[in-house]
Amino acid sequence: MLSVKSISAGGDISRAADYYENYQTGAEDPTARQHDEPPGQWLGGYCEKRGFAGSTVHRGELKKALTGYDPKTGMPAHSRAGQDNHQPGRDLTFSAPKSVSIVWAAADEKTREAISAAQQRAVERAMGYATNSGAFVQRSGKDGVEKTPCRDIAAASFEHSSNRAGEPHLHTHVVIANISENGKTVDFDSRHKHTIGTAYRAELAAELEKLGFAVERDGSSFRIAGFPKDLEKDLSTRAAQIAARERETGMTSEKAGDIHQLATREKKCDNPRAVAFATARQAVAEHGLDVEKLRTGEPAAREQIDEKDWLKRTFDSTSTLSRPQLERAAFESQQTAGGGIDAALRRLDELERSGELIRLRDEHGGERWTSREMHEIERGLADYAARAARTETGAQV
Repeated sequence: MLSVKSISAGGDISRAADYYENYQTGAEDPTARQHDEPPGQWLGGYCEKRGFAGSTVHRGELKKALTGYDPKTGMPAHSRAGQDNHQPGRDLTFSAPKSVSIVWAAADEKTREAISAAQQRAVERAMGYATNSGAFVQRSGKDGVEKTPCRDIAAASFEHSSNRAGEPHLHTHVVIANISENGKTVDFDSRHKHTIGTAYRAELAAELEKLGFAVERDGSSFRIAGFPKDLEKDLSTRAAQIAARERETGMTSEKAGDIHQLATREKKCDNPRAVAFATARQAVAEHGLDVEKLRTGEPAAREQIDEKDWLKRTFDSTSTLSRPQLERAAFESQQTAGGGIDAALRRLDELERSGELIRLRDEHGGERWTSREMHEIERGLADYAARAARTETGAQV
């Protein structure tokens, strides 16, 4: 799952930076309030070009970036750096499926560290896909209608362990700072949101398989095979709180979901990681579950994708799809087929080369995609309509 939230200007910048930095261990200020989450790390093309990608996010650096300055040098990196009207950035939060979170929190230290590393790789691969696919853009022209992909972003990732109820919830905040080499604003194209989230899940599923976990389909997501569903439900208090709020208000939109989260959330505990681990261990013990036995160490039986059936289902409710919509469908099916993002994109390339996927142009010059079968149906209907029109006007058929 991926959620996206804008970070507000003004005093919220300091509060936002404190939230991420004050939950980490090993902060420079020994008198500051600290917690037991791991330190953040910098990632993205902007950071790579300046040589600090992969380095620790030190106290004060995130605030610099969110106010429009380079986090290391302190030099302006946006035309409105330090001004009240500067838009700080966005928080893209990648959340692991509940079964993964519980196994991660209840496992021994070695397994937990391996899953954390898998989570980080999946997040970084999803962010790499996001930048390459044009999810981050800079605007120009009249009213900013022209969009240019921005591939060199500056981001800080923070792994967090729990939800507001203290239950295990492995998730990674990726804070995208609104800074760039040319000083222009970096926007996020929200049309890519669900596709990036699905790409992340496909990659995480592939990473978990490498660790010896089998995965299985769970709606549009996946879960660790053999994990008790009732245990997932027992440790999903936050989801139940938000669902109850939805029933009370009758508001079920995505924007309403953000409001429900704010309305029902509690203050985070002082040491969320320790609480999440203890909660998970107690829960799995009560269910008599040995999480280590879920990790067989043997190659998992992967789901085989029937491409003809997949194309039919993908274009069943609509005749054409945008590229992000098409890739989202490919990533979703890849979650239980292995190989992650690269395997899904290779499949699409092969389907296009074979003629089973057809690239079209819409009236604005944009790309749309359809299947060969759907294209033939649509073309047949168009031919029939043209013949019918000629007949109605008395023309020879």
